[in-house]
Amino acid sequence: MNIKAILFDFDGTLLPMDQDLFLKYYFGTLAGKDCRKDEPVFDSFYRNEFVAAKNACQQTLAAKEIINLIKESGKRLILATNPIFPAVATENRIAWAGLSTGDFELITTYENSSYCKPNPKYYTEIFEKTGLAPEECLINKKNGDISKYPQGGFEELKEYLRNIL
Repeated sequence: MNIKAILFDFDGTLLPMDQDLFLKYYFGTLAGKDCRKDEPVFDSFYRNEFVAAKNACQQTLAAKEIINLIKESGKRLILATNPIFPAVATENRIAWAGLSTGDFELITTYENSSYCKPNPKYYTEIFEKTGLAPEECLINKKNGDISKYPQGGFEELKEYLRNIL
């Protein structure tokens, strides 16, 4: 295995969360804003009121430990989160997880992405931007059956990464 990069999903992975509660906070606070044409209003929302959604998320030291383990190995890190948020919101969520934007070479947001998951073009765009080939990345490229691979939580992931890095 010649892995050069690890692509991480974010919500529910590096940032544990109650998805239903997050959506309640997110849409509950967003619904009080004006329409999309008022971009300054939305920018203000993501810089200020969006923080209420943090109440649905948890920070875990294990996420930071995993990111540090990968960085120490010299592998590249890409935050391949579904780009449905602007950069300011994604940067906030990264901080909520106890991580830094500097931990990642690329962070997908709606400003820098043309496609969303599960469209394969989303991943093609990441590979074009980073100069990586899919086979050089640790990712479930074809949405295949993963039952034959090790599974578990953060501790199991750390052990798996120690073995392949």
